[in-house]
Amino acid sequence: MTKHEELQSNIHHVLSEKGIAGLDWRIKIINKEVIGRSDWAKVSVEIYPPRKRKPVLVWVLAINFVRNIIDWDKSNFYQP
Repeated sequence: MTKHEELQSNIHHVLSEKGIAGLDWRIKIINKEVIGRSDWAKVSVEIYPPRKRKPVLVWVLAINFVRNIIDWDKSNFYQP
């Protein structure tokens, strides 16, 4: 498993635990942006329900990769 696939799997697991996406939903990482020279990054994720071609939500997650946490206060979402 590549690092990209591992990151995608971990994000999918967290989103399903929070009730944002179901286990049978698909996610797609569309952008990763490191914030300055820090341990933080903003990762944009599209969320697709089963049997749909268009995403219903896009989450921009603030992730600290050193501590392996998502800051939900700095994360936001929108509908495309």
